[in-house]
Amino acid sequence: MGDIPFPIRGTFYYPWYSGTDGSTSNWFDKPGCNLAVSFTCASVHMPDVGYYIQSYAKARTDIDNMQWAKIGLGISSWFGQGHRTDTSFPSQLQAALDDGGNFQWTLYYEKEGTPGNDPSVAEIQDDLAYVLANYASHPNYLWKSGKPTIFVYTNGGDCEDVSRWAQATNNFQSWYVSMQVFGNYQACPSQPSSWHQYAGEIGGDQQPGFSFAVAPEVWLWAEATPRVPRDLARFKADVRSMVASGEPWQLILTYNEWGESTQIEPGTHKITGVDWGSTFLDALAADGEDDIDLLPDADIVTTGWTSTPLFSKINDNSDATMITATAS
Repeated sequence: MGDIPFPIRGTFYYPWYSGTDGSTSNWFDKPGCNLAVSFTCASVHMPDVGYYIQSYAKARTDIDNMQWAKIGLGISSWFGQGHRTDTSFPSQLQAALDDGGNFQWTLYYEKEGTPGNDPSVAEIQDDLAYVLANYASHPNYLWKSGKPTIFVYTNGGDCEDVSRWAQATNNFQSWYVSMQVFGNYQACPSQPSSWHQYAGEIGGDQQPGFSFAVAPEVWLWAEATPRVPRDLARFKADVRSMVASGEPWQLILTYNEWGESTQIEPGTHKITGVDWGSTFLDALAADGEDDIDLLPDADIVTTGWTSTPLFSKINDNSDATMITATAS
């Protein structure tokens, strides 16, 4: 178990590009995909390394990229025990340890994000016991305030979600829990350790006293136009505002959520052919300023790719408290 001081720069990470379940579905280019009409495809971008399977080697490369961008924490999507996002996690922890041990991981608990299927207190407790027994004692699993950490995606939740998590964690005494914000979250009788935003229209979003989140773009695969266009100048301004805010959690949406086009991982737009390469990683390395050399080329063996996201995580979340960042 490890700890790193605030402010912590973290990014949401998706290890579902894996073949552990035997799947070969190609969510990047669905059958009938027409690249002239971007929203008929499951992503308007593709990785510069090609379509890949999540692996130890890929995690090592990703950790190098993230550390170049001054990201010290990966918030890894987790859909539960035995899911491919679970079976890949040990290799991610090992990759961080072998990379020098400075990079930390935590989990992004996704079960709250399935509408109408909220996990019970008992299920949350069982999942947390599993994480504690299998992962939280690893030197590269993040702890804060003497507690193991976990982030929770609520999909526009409510105070009842917070109440279940409070019951499951002894009123947040046994776990450091950061929950996704929703409308009037400050009024909930129980309050988690921290709050963060993961929403559909953010460029820069500040939750005062808790977190600041930035995204290079938001373009959901089923939509004809981006909600937030990819704009390097705007992204740099948001990064500068994030750094200046001093918020304890400084979060990047995302490292590699290709289905929603929020990724900073090097890639190319399928229709225009524009390749942004390491541009957004470089912007983070420079804290939004312009005086930085480009990310050194990294070698990676592309072994294939697979997997299908279960659902789009972005939602409107329109009544959550949101403060749009401006250039500093």
